[in-house]
Amino acid sequence: MMKKLLTLCIASLLVMTSGVLLLFALLHTRYLTPCAQWFVNQRWPQTLTFHQLEYTYPLHFRFINPTLYLSSNPFHAQ
Repeated sequence: MMKKLLTLCIASLLVMTSGVLLLFALLHTRYLTPCAQWFVNQRWPQTLTFHQLEYTYPLHFRFINPTLYLSSNPFHAQ
């Protein structure tokens, strides 16, 4: 029983580590913008749009041409 629990813990740790590494690798590919747009559309539909998203280590995100829709008035930023 203890051996199964240890195996489960190690497998869970490997899955979580793989997920974090996959997310970090995604931040440095061309797929970051479509994935971020999908995530934003799931959380805040028709509220925030942007043309491109860039990531710079550590934790610095740069939105290119963001538009924030407040009520019916869009707010454009550079």
